[in-house]
Amino acid sequence: MRHLSLLCAVAAVLGVAGRGLAQTDSLGAADLAQAKAAAHKYLELLAADNRPALKKMQPTALECRYGPYPFADTPSLGQPKVDAHRAGIEFRGKAADPALPSRGAFILTKEDKDPKEPWKIRSIFWYEQLPLGV
Repeated sequence: MRHLSLLCAVAAVLGVAGRGLAQTDSLGAADLAQAKAAAHKYLELLAADNRPALKKMQPTALECRYGPYPFADTPSLGQPKVDAHRAGIEFRGKAADPALPSRGAFILTKEDKDPKEPWKIRSIFWYEQLPLGV
């Protein structure tokens, strides 16, 4: 179930973010195939919880890994929705990228082994309408 939820969140992110991505006309077929293969590989490694291999797929330069601050202004946070070890917090705020909508959510997971800071951010995504199943 956890993997299905994660895949739904990834699909929602790709659906929203895809509208703001550059047109693929300037890219060659090999670039497109390699990008798609990398995404499939990432999902497989994520489902297998292969953290060392996932780390190798991430950029090493901080500016490439984290990018610029994603908000034009500080977003307002909604009331957390918590279910055992999962939580979601919706937000509203103007994104720095005009292609992104002004609504989104933080998805969190709780790690009992860290009593000082048990809640960890798993993902953040933007949406116009909350995706079904989230």
